[in-house]
Amino acid sequence: MAITDPDHRFRLMMKVWAGNYKGEQPFYSAPQKNLLEVIQLVKQIQANKALDSQVRSYVIHEQIGKGEWETVKITRKSSITGIEHTMDLPVTQEELDRLHRGAGMIQHIFPHLSPEQREFLLTGITQDEWDEHIKTEED
Repeated sequence: MAITDPDHRFRLMMKVWAGNYKGEQPFYSAPQKNLLEVIQLVKQIQANKALDSQVRSYVIHEQIGKGEWETVKITRKSSITGIEHTMDLPVTQEELDRLHRGAGMIQHIFPHLSPEQREFLLTGITQDEWDEHIKTEED
């Protein structure tokens, strides 16, 4: 991936909590010229504590040439620790939209992801957090 390619553009999608009735809603930034602009945008959002507390996840999209946006990174807040984690996942925006609309079971929408990756998408919990905080019958 050539980040300096002038045909590449990036945008930020935020999943924002809109209340119990509406749940999470996506909001998209204007296209940014490079990843540094996206990082600056995330820092500005995080500096606004009122807004940052409503953001459930960040997704960076990349547009290659004139084609469709492809998901590059997914950031989620862990439902166990509240810590933000970022994971590179081979998913498309269409798949993420289907998940958020409830248009199928996660294992059917993302059969190519591991169970750990799907758990991360749903809850923000990483495998390390799972191992540390969730006791199994074997423990």
